[in-house]
Amino acid sequence: MKRPAPRRGAGPLLVAGALAALAAGVAAPPRAEAYVRYKTTSGVGFFWPQSCVPLSAYPLSLTDASGGMEMTTDQIMHAATAAAATWSSATMSGDDAACTYIKINVTEDDAPAPTAALDYTNALVFDFAWCHPDKDGGCSYPDEALAITSVFVNKAHGQILDGDIEVNAKSFVWADLDLKQGDHQDQDLQNALTHEMGHLIGLDHTCFVPQLDENGIELPRPTDNLGNPVPDCDAAPLAVQQTTMFPSASSGDVSKRTLAPDDIQGVCGIYPLASDPMICPVKDEPPPKSGCALARAPAGSGAGLGLAVVGLVSALGLSARRRRRPRP
Repeated sequence: MKRPAPRRGAGPLLVAGALAALAAGVAAPPRAEAYVRYKTTSGVGFFWPQSCVPLSAYPLSLTDASGGMEMTTDQIMHAATAAAATWSSATMSGDDAACTYIKINVTEDDAPAPTAALDYTNALVFDFAWCHPDKDGGCSYPDEALAITSVFVNKAHGQILDGDIEVNAKSFVWADLDLKQGDHQDQDLQNALTHEMGHLIGLDHTCFVPQLDENGIELPRPTDNLGNPVPDCDAAPLAVQQTTMFPSASSGDVSKRTLAPDDIQGVCGIYPLASDPMICPVKDEPPPKSGCALARAPAGSGAGLGLAVVGLVSALGLSARRRRRPRP
């Protein structure tokens, strides 16, 4: 989205109907928490079959042409581990105990950063080229996308096999905004990674942008876990705009660092504490051969066939309002 609505912590939001109702003293109707899950074409939700999701971070890939670092390695790893912990330690309102068993375990890797591919190693990388070639020889990654998450799934039962997060280092300056008070030009890395890790565990955006697939067919509108069609992004109610899985962020925004009730309902609904499989791999491994073919799903549909490039709205993972300043 090129003109995202303001989110919590990103400035005031004028919602005429809601303000009028409150001014008149009429209580707004209660809204049940809901979440949107990526699903296969047969309607099976994406999921990790284990307790822990290993994620290898490659902080040295955030190195510019002169060899300098825009963030230190420690700052990058802090942002990544904090974003992971946000989902891993989710608690229901008023409860101090975690309601989910899923853990995203981030480890640092100094090796050259891999490309997003089905290699059974989940990766977090920074991309200065930001050009995923499309079928016409162009670039399918828009400049306004902050990050993109690719998830490979088994189309038969929705099991996630591999997930990779790519961060746009070409168009944006990244920072830990806790350390840069008053600087509203940079993007907060933890803010963006928290959103992308929601995609990594199988969550879709909480709103929808009507769009066509590569064959010119309009993509279906997703439904939430209650069976309700998700709203258009440019007309989403305030509660939807306040979710971590709402697909836009302004420079200086840190509101996605924390989960909204809808996000908590999502992670705890897919990975409830009582269903912990007690399996925690150090690294992802290929599953036993099952004869299930893998195929590429339409970008942004969430209707994964085998490979689903998730976290996309018109190929966007998380879109930004303000473009970064050019590199020298």
